[in-house]
Amino acid sequence: MNLEWFEINLDKKKLTTPSGNLFTVSNEALALAVATEWNTQEDVITRHSMHLTSLCNTAIDNPMHKSRKDLVQSILHFLETDTVCYRVTEPAELATLQDEQWEPLLNWARRR
Repeated sequence: MNLEWFEINLDKKKLTTPSGNLFTVSNEALALAVATEWNTQEDVITRHSMHLTSLCNTAIDNPMHKSRKDLVQSILHFLETDTVCYRVTEPAELATLQDEQWEPLLNWARRR
């Protein structure tokens, strides 16, 4: 499998994580979304508003040194409380909206 990695350049410098690792992601759409987060910053960088950047930094740096298995288990723990996993039957309009919006996400997760 040929895996491409995408970097982000800010002011002609490569973006790095808080730990100093080169910021790379394996998905072009994600790289563009992170770049967009940085492009929307103005005079003061508000890191708390850059959710994708923060998530990627954590994944790249792995500050808790968790194994892939440990990371998956901790994510699965939170799914028990995720509203995407719970459905209503009434009102019918809300049930339909939930199916339309959430089922594609759940189908993707099932395939993965």
